[in-house]
Amino acid sequence: MRKEIFDEVIEINGKKLPVNTASGTKSCYVEMLTAIEREMTAMLSNDRKVLMFRFDIHVKEYTPDNKVISDCLNEVKKFIKKNYKDCERIGYVWCREQQTVKHQHYHVFMMVNGSKIDNTFKIFEEIKKISDKTPLLARPHIAKNSYTMVNRGDDDAFNEAFYRASYLAKTRTKGYKGVKPKKGERVLDRVNNYNGTNIKPRLNEHGKIFTAGDDYKKAIAAKASRSKQTTTGKPLRMMTDAERQLPLFG
Repeated sequence: MRKEIFDEVIEINGKKLPVNTASGTKSCYVEMLTAIEREMTAMLSNDRKVLMFRFDIHVKEYTPDNKVISDCLNEVKKFIKKNYKDCERIGYVWCREQQTVKHQHYHVFMMVNGSKIDNTFKIFEEIKKISDKTPLLARPHIAKNSYTMVNRGDDDAFNEAFYRASYLAKTRTKGYKGVKPKKGERVLDRVNNYNGTNIKPRLNEHGKIFTAGDDYKKAIAAKASRSKQTTTGKPLRMMTDAERQLPLFG
């Protein structure tokens, strides 16, 4: 069973982060909050500033899986990679919600390289086009002040973005069972109600996640050194033929 909290602050990896629990009256899933922090931190370890934004999108008919949002996000990623240079790394977390209506909606929190993309206008326009050509999708809802630029080391901006994203982790509306499944379908409480990327963080020379103040050149040198290491600890020239067949990383 997923752990819930009503606290307005949660500590994750040494960070005390604000959570939108409506002054402690609504609960959030710890698992989802942890995933949000992980992706935000990983993105900022790779890019010195990250544009973080949210959009919401409804589905016109109930679906027993999340293919519709997966396909939508794949199209969004293709657009970003095609139209913005050096934006191959794209992070996101989405949640599926359903309450009184019989079809679900999604909240999406997305992150891109802020040095290459400084606003969301073109991306949001493309999301609208994607929804228009996808029969199951309604037009997305884009809230005012829907994005935040977060610089590496700016704790205030990080906390603000995390607080906004924590809305996705609320427990309410994630357990609706009002739809009787057809044969072969799964009811909502057995369908994933959140998912996201798993961005690989950059590490510093000590093997810790790269943060503000770390030396980029030392991190690159350490990465190169790690790539030369072998599981035996011996230089390649001193290894036997059998040892050379071992994987480079343990």
